[in-house]
Amino acid sequence: MDYPPTVEPIFDDFQVVRVAGGSSASLICRSLAYPRSSDGDVVWFFDGAPDSDNKQLSNGNNGYQWDVVHQLPKTDVDPYEETTFSTLDIADVNNSTIGQYRCQFKNSRGTSHAVILVEFAPVEGGVADTSKSKANVLRISLFMLLSMLLATLGVFC
Repeated sequence: MDYPPTVEPIFDDFQVVRVAGGSSASLICRSLAYPRSSDGDVVWFFDGAPDSDNKQLSNGNNGYQWDVVHQLPKTDVDPYEETTFSTLDIADVNNSTIGQYRCQFKNSRGTSHAVILVEFAPVEGGVADTSKSKANVLRISLFMLLSMLLATLGVFC
């Protein structure tokens, strides 16, 4: 029952992350696939402006860092559904890091990706309003932490 990855970003604001210039940002994608994508088969790209060349990011270089977390399948629901999360951290959001990012997941059945747009938060009264983005990152981080804890305790296996 193998199937290729289905990939989606995890944000409320339709694949757009608004960030204050000079601050950091975290982008999160989720993939459902069987077999799951291995760590080496999860790649992030910076597409920049829609008409620019795609640039594969190098993990740990130039202010970019990502990780991959696997969630074991819920055997009582679907033993062939394996979830993989990947988080890309951008250390310094500035003019050269604003644009389209693409998370790509691959397994033996195919390749799929999702696009996330990073843009500057609107500034009102000299202060950028990033409260919604920060709340989303906190909610998602807590969800991932809880998932890892439950997987460790064997709740998902």
